[in-house]
Amino acid sequence: MSRGMKVYGFFIAALALTVMVNIFYEPSEVRALNAVLKQDDKLNSYPYHFRVLAVKNGVAVMTSPRSADVPVPVIIKVIDPSLQNVSVSEERFFEAQQALADLQAYARERAMAQEGISRVIWKLDEEWLLSHGIKLPH
Repeated sequence: MSRGMKVYGFFIAALALTVMVNIFYEPSEVRALNAVLKQDDKLNSYPYHFRVLAVKNGVAVMTSPRSADVPVPVIIKVIDPSLQNVSVSEERFFEAQQALADLQAYARERAMAQEGISRVIWKLDEEWLLSHGIKLPH
C-alpha cells in the first residue's frame, strides 16, 4: 500500500471514529439526568418516556410528544390505545390529556431539582412520533 493510501485510510478511519463518537456519546450531565428520570417509578410506568437530550448553561433540553403542530388527541390515542374510539369530549379522554400534561410538568420538576439545572426547554420527539405512525407537519 502506498504512503498516500495509508494517509487516506487513516483519515477515513479518524473521520468514522469522530462520527461514531458524536452519534453515541452522551455527556455525563445528560446521562445523570436520564438516570434520574429512568429511576422514577411514576415516569417509568407511563408509556411515553421523557428524556434529556442536552444540557448547556443550566438549560436541559428534554423530549416531549406534545407540540402545537401535532394534535394532542392523536398523541393520546397512541399513548393509550384504549381511547381509539373514545370521543375527545368524554371525561376519560380529558383525564388522559391531563395525565400527559401533569407528567410532563413532573418530568420538568425532576430535571430542575437536579443541581445545575435552572430551566427546561422542550423539543418535539419526532423520532417517537414517526415510530408510532404519526406524520410530522413539515
